[in-house]
Amino acid sequence: MESVRLDDCLSGRVDFIKIDVEADWVTEEVFRGIQKTIVRNPGVQLLIEHPTKAIMTSLKNLGYSYRFVDGLNGFFYKEAVQN
Repeated sequence: MESVRLDDCLSGRVDFIKIDVEADWVTEEVFRGIQKTIVRNPGVQLLIEHPTKAIMTSLKNLGYSYRFVDGLNGFFYKEAVQN
């Protein structure tokens, strides 16, 4: 099956990304394909089914907080900055 990285397709503003795939290794592949998009859109929120520890660590290092919505979906967001 041919695949395309979302980083190569998304050039405008992105506010929300949902990753819902069936296997951990696929989730990590999809995540690798959106890392530039996440950096270009610092306020983007993510909902990831079965986020791996590697994904959770990567997003934490980018300043994201998270909470689990249910037993398997992690919601990742950045806290609003107060001046």
